[in-house]
This record gives sequence, C-alpha cells and structure tokens, in this order.
Amino acid sequence: MRKSCGENSPLEKLRIFVIINNGDVILKKSAVISIILAASFWGIISIFVRHLTALGYTSMELVSVRALITAVSLIIFIAATNRELLKVKLKDCRYFIGTGILSFVFFNFCYLNAINTVSVSVAAILLYTSPIFVTVMSAMLFKEKFTKIKVVALILAFLGCILVTGVLSPTTVLNAKGLIFGVLSGFGYALYSIFGRYALNKYSSLTVTAYTFVFASIGVLPFISFPHFYSVAAKNPISVFWLVALAIVTGIIPYVLYTYGLSHIESGKASIIACIEPVVATLTGIIVFNELLSIGSIIGIVLVMTAVILLNAKTADTSK
Repeated sequence: MRKSCGENSPLEKLRIFVIINNGDVILKKSAVISIILAASFWGIISIFVRHLTALGYTSMELVSVRALITAVSLIIFIAATNRELLKVKLKDCRYFIGTGILSFVFFNFCYLNAINTVSVSVAAILLYTSPIFVTVMSAMLFKEKFTKIKVVALILAFLGCILVTGVLSPTTVLNAKGLIFGVLSGFGYALYSIFGRYALNKYSSLTVTAYTFVFASIGVLPFISFPHFYSVAAKNPISVFWLVALAIVTGIIPYVLYTYGLSHIESGKASIIACIEPVVATLTGIIVFNELLSIGSIIGIVLVMTAVILLNAKTADTSK
C-alpha cells in the first residue's frame, strides 16, 4: 500500500521545516548578491560616460537618456508580462517622487556640480557618505538596529572608499561649494533606499524601479537642451547604441537588482554593501583605461570587501 504524501507525511513535514528555516536565509543571500551585482554595474559606468562625453553629450543629457530609456523599457516589459504591476494608487506617487526626483535627479545634479568644483575622487567619496545617512535614517524611521557590526562595517567601508578614491592625496582640490554639493549628493543618493523601502511595502521591485524612472524622466527635463542633444545624435548615429547600452547596463539592470535586494535586507546593510561600486570603478580604470593601482587603493579595496563580509558572515548576530 502506497504511503500518504499529504500534509502530515514525514516528507511534507521535512519540506515545510526546510522552507521555514532556510527560506529567509536564501532570500537574504540572493538580496546580497543582487546588490553586489548592481553596484558592479554602476561601477563600470565610466566606460559609457567617457565615450559619450567625448562625442559631445553633456552629463545631464546622459542622465536624462538613462532615465527615459529605463522608464520606457520597463513600462513596455511590465505591460507585456503583467499589467497588474503597473497599477499604483495616486497617493503612493509620493514615494516615486522621492526615489525618482528627490533621489535620482537631485543626487545626479549635486554630484555633477561637485565634480565640476572639486576632483572626481573627492566627489566620489562625498557621494559615499550615503551609507551614513541611510543607516541613521533607517534607525530613526524603520527602527533598524544600530549594531556594533554595522558600525564597524560602516567605518571600514567609508575608510576604504577614501583610500580607493585617493582623496588623501596632497594634490586633491577642496572648496566649500564642492564639499556642500558632494555631501548633498550623498544625502540624495541615500534617499533612494529610504523612499524605496516605503514603496516596497506596497509594490514589487519592478514597479518601484519603473515608476522611479518615469518620475526621474520628468524631473530631469529642465536640465536638457534638446537642440544640442539632437545635433550631437545626428552627427554620431552610432551613439544611439551607446546611449541604449548606458541605460540597460547602468540603469535598468542595476536598479532592478538593487531594488530587489532592498526588499529583502535592511536599508543600512544594502547601502554599505553597495560601497563596492568605487572598488569596481577603480578596477575598471585599471583594466580599461590603464590607470595605476596605488597601495592605498589596494588597502581600500580590502577594507570595503571586509565590510561586506562582516555584514554577511554567518556568525554575525544582529543583536550585537
């Protein structure tokens, strides 16, 4: 006589036990991997930006194209696969105004202004003050624990970013305007994790990402000179391919991955893990643009990776 495979069978009980005990761990691991991949895609943006800037596009034009193509692509994809994901309540648009305009547009505007007034390395390290803002705001708004491990990881990641970008070099240029724009860019960058967390309580990662870029596309319009953009595109038709690649590789893919990761782990942890972006950017400079890797950069990379490992070690107890 065949044994029962119903709800009370030993096999079914074992399956439920495994799901309950391992399901959350698997989700968190996939979330960490997603954020690492997202940061890695963001880290290679220089490949596209340098090429397109050389062709004549302005930085804000690249930001706008990145936002618009990402928005249109995701809307079309969602409409073709699951239109229910496009349904959002009007009052919830405040979250997407937060992620799209207050975060994406604002931090890009501030970051580009910082780059124009201080060195790229200084601007980059100021942008990566964002985990500090995220960790503090998450503790206040979401009651996330401000653990010893998280504090140590935060310090290691920030010090690592400083060393990777070479901000301590005696040739580094500093001024008040650049510092203000740089810190504001970090704050704006942090807002994505905060507003995104609220939005993810109601909607899927695809929905959040799509509407983030819909509102970002609207918010970036005042910064665009359409005659200039069209003239550059007309002179360089092949640049359209690069623009689409920029949107897919540094917009669609990483933002979907990061938003997914944000839905399964704490905002503070997510922002610290994303600190591997400047590490990848540095390695991209070495491999693609033949830039030199200093001892400081090597130490910085080790510190950032140590921070990521600390946050995800099996022995890490969130109560510490």
